[in-house]
Amino acid sequence: MSFSSGTGVDARLDEEFITSTFYINDEVVESLGQEMCIALDAALATSGCEAIVEGFYSVVSAHKKSGGQSNQSLCHRAIVDWCLPHPIRCPETVKEIARIYTEGNEKHQLKKHRAQFFTDARGRATSTVSISKVVDRIARETPRCPHVLKEI
Repeated sequence: MSFSSGTGVDARLDEEFITSTFYINDEVVESLGQEMCIALDAALATSGCEAIVEGFYSVVSAHKKSGGQSNQSLCHRAIVDWCLPHPIRCPETVKEIARIYTEGNEKHQLKKHRAQFFTDARGRATSTVSISKVVDRIARETPRCPHVLKEI
């Protein structure tokens, strides 16, 4: 290492210590934020960049649904999925997302979505769909990680 004063020192970087501070040192995590700690870990390649890329793209592929989505949408979903904790750990965030979904947000120019309940004036689908086509399809799908599924 060379200092601005002109002096130099032989030094060795303890990668394991630095990486562990990104995840276990509360001061570092609070000042940088969880996303920045993950980004720094990836930038320093302490987790192995190939494993990160493979892990990220497995999250991207998990978001693919029939009908097709743009790569940009899939990447944005994967980034949110990658960075946020499980929804059960942040109920206020989920409530706010639901509120923005149903009411919209003028500040961010987000229109409200149409009502999320299924209506069928002639009653044709009541015998074929229990909740909605999407909810029924998701309920029938095999979970992404069946080995960690804990049924309550």
